[in-house]
Amino acid sequence: MKKNILSLITATNQLWSKQTREKTNASYILIAELPEQASPFYASNISSGLEKHFGANSHQKLQEIAIKGKKSKRSLCLELKLVDSESIMLYEENFTLLISCSDFDETKKEHMHNLFYFRMPNLVNSPGIKQCYFPDDLKEQVATSLFLLASAYMKGDN
Repeated sequence: MKKNILSLITATNQLWSKQTREKTNASYILIAELPEQASPFYASNISSGLEKHFGANSHQKLQEIAIKGKKSKRSLCLELKLVDSESIMLYEENFTLLISCSDFDETKKEHMHNLFYFRMPNLVNSPGIKQCYFPDDLKEQVATSLFLLASAYMKGDN
């Protein structure tokens, strides 16, 4: 049985992951290759210029994003649940996923927690899903930079 490593309900912005635990204010950007589809699937609840590069935003078609697997990171897969009840399991396809959650400490200082997941076997010479957690990434925006770099490869601008 596969268990959730990450679950994001896109309509309510509810996130659960091992790193962040439960959050209710997740923002995300997903770019994924789907089987038998020529152009990448793009979905986001963040306004950006990525629609110019990847086509229409499919956020309204997406119900949930999940990363599931067993103990081995090689067994992880990306699951996309669409609002029409269709579920797409991606075991080998390329994808990049950036999830951001902000919170405020007791001094009212904002902190941004970023999760970056990707699978690009031709780029990193490994078929598994890579996970990176950036616990306080508001100032440096390392996860965002990595996401934009990986997105250029998804688009074919290498």
